[in-house]
Amino acid sequence: MTERKNKKSAYARGISFILTFFLAVLVLSLLFLIQLNLGLGSSQNLKNSINNSDYTQEAYREVLAKSKAYIKERSMPAKIVTKAVTKERFYVDSSKSIKAALGGQSCQVDTTDLEKSLRRNINQYFNEHGIIKDDDIIIAREEIVQTVSGYYKSCVQFRFGEFFYPLHKNLDRVSPIAIPLLAVLTGLTSLVLIKIQKFRHRGFRYLSYGLFSAILANLVIWVKLFFFDRVNKGVETAYYLEFSNDYLRSGMYAAAVITTVGIVLFLITALFANRHKFAGKVS
Repeated sequence: MTERKNKKSAYARGISFILTFFLAVLVLSLLFLIQLNLGLGSSQNLKNSINNSDYTQEAYREVLAKSKAYIKERSMPAKIVTKAVTKERFYVDSSKSIKAALGGQSCQVDTTDLEKSLRRNINQYFNEHGIIKDDDIIIAREEIVQTVSGYYKSCVQFRFGEFFYPLHKNLDRVSPIAIPLLAVLTGLTSLVLIKIQKFRHRGFRYLSYGLFSAILANLVIWVKLFFFDRVNKGVETAYYLEFSNDYLRSGMYAAAVITTVGIVLFLITALFANRHKFAGKVS
């Protein structure tokens, strides 16, 4: 009879450890999805980071400075650039690019009008100075147009969108189904873990093991993301660094809040797992 009880007890422990591992995976997945939705995958957080860092204004200053420096090297007046690369034009195109990223879409910047304006300004300069537009002059003009257009595209294109819109799009598709499903499976697994134990506090002990494992794995993942896989690695532009750091901080805040909630739940389950000791009972 004792041998049978031992086998049954060993079987229950084996099932409990398997369920605990499954619970840890479920909780980790649930925590991670919630943190992404509230932090790095949030359109509102991205928008706030753009506004906080004056991203658009600083990007415009960069393209204007680069273009004016280049046109000066070609011994031509800065007005050729300033009359084409206007703040209004840049803000409209930048807004389109950012809006596309916020909506989880890709946006290609159309510089056709900008290039027409640049050619018109250059042609006007040639006419004013009596420069004959032969083949070499036309080639030089196109080189100027394409170079300035390239500067414009590189600054107006919301480069961070290449990281954000796939994340945002995938979260929008997965989260409405995955989060409720994970929550239900977590609840059912927790209930089964408690029910199959002879003593309820043992069930809570396994729950605390699962929660602790999930929280620890979650912390390891976020530390790796924030300190080793930074999305702004190799970026030297000050305004872009300021924006991306602000965005990463919003993700860290969300992760910290959700992780704190997880730690509180772990402490509660650990308390229930050990309350028999306070009552003088033996496990």
